[in-house]
Amino acid sequence: MQVQSLAGGTGSGLGTYNFTLLDEIFPKIPKLVVCVLPHLSGEVILQSYNATLSLGTVCDLADGVFLVEND
Repeated sequence: MQVQSLAGGTGSGLGTYNFTLLDEIFPKIPKLVVCVLPHLSGEVILQSYNATLSLGTVCDLADGVFLVEND
Protein backbone atom coordinates (compact mmCIF):
# COMPACT_ATOMS: atom_id res chain seq x y z
CA MET A 1 0.00 0.00 0.00
CA GLN A 2 1.19 3.49 -0.82
CA VAL A 3 -0.09 6.91 0.22
CA GLN A 4 0.67 9.90 -1.99
CA SER A 5 -0.43 13.43 -2.76
CA LEU A 6 -1.63 14.40 -6.22
CA ALA A 7 -1.29 18.21 -5.99
CA GLY A 8 2.26 18.32 -7.28
CA GLY A 9 5.79 18.49 -6.08
CA THR A 10 7.40 15.50 -4.41
CA GLY A 11 4.15 13.69 -3.59
CA SER A 12 2.88 13.23 -7.11
CA GLY A 13 6.18 12.89 -8.97
CA LEU A 14 8.25 10.81 -6.59
CA GLY A 15 5.25 8.83 -5.34
CA THR A 16 4.27 7.82 -8.86
CA TYR A 17 7.89 6.96 -9.72
CA ASN A 18 8.23 4.78 -6.61
CA PHE A 19 4.97 3.04 -7.46
CA THR A 20 6.22 2.33 -10.99
CA LEU A 21 9.43 0.80 -9.56
CA LEU A 22 7.44 -1.35 -7.13
CA ASP A 23 5.33 -2.65 -10.01
CA GLU A 24 8.47 -3.59 -11.95
CA ILE A 25 10.08 -5.35 -8.98
CA PHE A 26 6.91 -7.06 -7.66
CA PRO A 27 4.56 -7.48 -10.63
CA LYS A 28 2.39 -10.22 -9.09
CA ILE A 29 1.77 -8.64 -5.67
CA PRO A 30 -1.56 -6.75 -5.44
CA LYS A 31 -1.03 -3.01 -5.10
CA LEU A 32 -3.25 -0.48 -3.35
CA VAL A 33 -2.78 3.29 -3.49
CA VAL A 34 -4.35 6.00 -1.35
CA CYS A 35 -4.25 9.29 -3.29
CA VAL A 36 -4.90 12.62 -1.58
CA LEU A 37 -6.61 14.98 -4.02
CA PRO A 38 -5.59 18.66 -4.15
CA HIS A 39 -7.66 21.44 -2.57
CA LEU A 40 -10.54 22.63 -4.75
CA SER A 41 -9.57 26.29 -4.25
CA GLY A 42 -6.08 25.67 -5.58
CA GLU A 43 -2.67 26.06 -4.06
CA VAL A 44 -0.50 25.31 -7.08
CA ILE A 45 -1.34 26.50 -10.57
CA LEU A 46 -0.55 23.13 -12.15
CA GLN A 47 -2.19 20.92 -9.51
CA SER A 48 -4.98 19.71 -11.82
CA TYR A 49 -2.42 18.77 -14.47
CA ASN A 50 -0.23 16.98 -11.90
CA ALA A 51 -3.23 15.11 -10.48
CA THR A 52 -4.32 13.94 -13.94
CA LEU A 53 -0.86 12.68 -14.90
CA SER A 54 -0.32 10.91 -11.59
CA LEU A 55 -3.76 9.31 -11.56
CA GLY A 56 -3.30 8.10 -15.13
CA THR A 57 -0.12 6.26 -14.21
CA VAL A 58 -1.40 4.95 -10.87
CA CYS A 59 -4.69 3.67 -12.31
CA ASP A 60 -2.82 1.71 -14.98
CA LEU A 61 -0.63 -0.08 -12.42
CA ALA A 62 -2.71 -0.37 -9.24
CA ASP A 63 -5.22 -3.05 -8.32
CA GLY A 64 -7.09 -0.56 -6.14
CA VAL A 65 -7.13 3.23 -5.79
CA PHE A 66 -8.73 5.17 -2.93
CA LEU A 67 -9.25 8.89 -3.48
CA VAL A 68 -9.28 11.10 -0.40
CA GLU A 69 -10.44 14.74 -0.49
CA ASN A 70 -8.16 17.34 1.04
CA ASP A 71 -10.86 19.95 1.82
